[in-house]
Amino acid sequence: MESVSNTTAEVSSTVMDCDGNTDAFQKVKSKKSHKRKRDSSEVNMQEDSVAAKRPQFPALSGDQLKGGVDEMRKVSVPAHRYTPLKENWMKIYTPIVENLLLQVRFNLRTRNVEIKTCKETQDISSLTRAADFVKAFVLGFQVEVVQ
Repeated sequence: MESVSNTTAEVSSTVMDCDGNTDAFQKVKSKKSHKRKRDSSEVNMQEDSVAAKRPQFPALSGDQLKGGVDEMRKVSVPAHRYTPLKENWMKIYTPIVENLLLQVRFNLRTRNVEIKTCKETQDISSLTRAADFVKAFVLGFQVEVVQ
């Protein structure tokens, strides 16, 4: 019985080619451990070298950051928020257009509030602020609380 288990152990440790050659399995080195060793050696080399100067670039204007393309965000409005949206539209519309300098419309077909940047938009984050403002209203917050 023991001889059978020994032969199966020997068979599992040897490999036979198509040619009939038998070779023992070779343990493969883990790529992760090699990569960790390489990364640690690179860190040590970087610490030894003199810190490089950071490049100085001129500040970009809002138009250059946008890349000239108008961005757009859409906020979907559920059916139970149509009436409050109609009643408070001017309270929502006015700060977005006057303060954030964005374009806003309510698309009746898709039932979305669409917010779009334009040439007058100065701050890139204003689009995100306006979208969050409308989302908060759609979720049920009052306009006065959200502002």
